[in-house]
Amino acid sequence: MAKFKPIILDEDCASRRVLELFSVKWTTMVLHSLHFNGGTCRTGVLARSLPGCSKKMLTQTLREMERDRLIDRKVYLVIPPNHGRISSPQPEQDLAAVI
Repeated sequence: MAKFKPIILDEDCASRRVLELFSVKWTTMVLHSLHFNGGTCRTGVLARSLPGCSKKMLTQTLREMERDRLIDRKVYLVIPPNHGRISSPQPEQDLAAVI
């Protein structure tokens, strides 16, 4: 019996989806910075660790990553206000959700 071979160029192919998620320059840099900072850090710390990334680009990248469920954003309601913290879930869970 012949095995089913997935079409690599198919839009629903898992490898193509992974490539789309990680092909953006700042996405990979943000994930690397989060990993370097222990998986969780404040937005300001993240911005300082990514020289050359504008505030607008960082915000856009973080929103896209949150939409794609690569990161979680938590806002703590305390006084003084503590802006969001970004945390990266386990990579194994991310890839399992994508594939």
